Amino acid sequence: MRKIVLIFYLFSLSMIALANNPDVIERLKLIPTTSLPYFEGKDNMRSSRYFFNPEALYPIPIYYYKDIGCTEKEMSPMPLGADIFRRYEITHGNYTYLAALEISESDFSHTYLATFDMYGNVIDYLSVDVGFAAHNSIFVKQFEVLDDMTVIVYSLNIQSSKPVYPYPKFEKIRAQRVDTYYKITDSGKFEKQRDVTYLSKDYTYAELDNMKNIKEGDEKR
Repeated sequence: MRKIVLIFYLFSLSMIALANNPDVIERLKLIPTTSLPYFEGKDNMRSSRYFFNPEALYPIPIYYYKDIGCTEKEMSPMPLGADIFRRYEITHGNYTYLAALEISESDFSHTYLATFDMYGNVIDYLSVDVGFAAHNSIFVKQFEVLDDMTVIVYSLNIQSSKPVYPYPKFEKIRAQRVDTYYKITDSGKFEKQRDVTYLSKDYTYAELDNMKNIKEGDEKR
């Protein structure tokens, strides 16, 4: 009987250990808190980067996009992880951390916003930012976090039957701007609220490359 109790006790300890993610917690604590509202713009510096292996950020899928239409996902041939580069203020809710993490490979970048519990485990995540290095840079997705825990994702949805790559330069491409609003619930879940859509238009390569930010575009409703 004592042997069974001991085995159960050791099993319980192992489950508790697996449930905790101490590296994530300790590094999140080291990142200064960014006050809200905050727009993650094209020229914003991304500092205080801490690299994590995919296992630490499970179940977030670790990949980036090869094309600006976000149809081709790519995994690195080497073990790929992500950098947590920003932690945001939480004004409402019972979750412990709200952070942004980036998967990058060469000229490709894919960013998630994620919520974490007190043990460093991922509660929920949302794809919020996709960029490509060009002469300046091309972004087809950017995001903003408001002080009421609303997240706005600004997207340029490329309208093409074939993948469009950042290289070589294309003449023009048709796209539709969509602003998608999410609310972070008290439990840390990203809950979609609504889409604000704009009329489709043609963008030249130079327009996309030199565009300051998607939210500052002149698209018509």
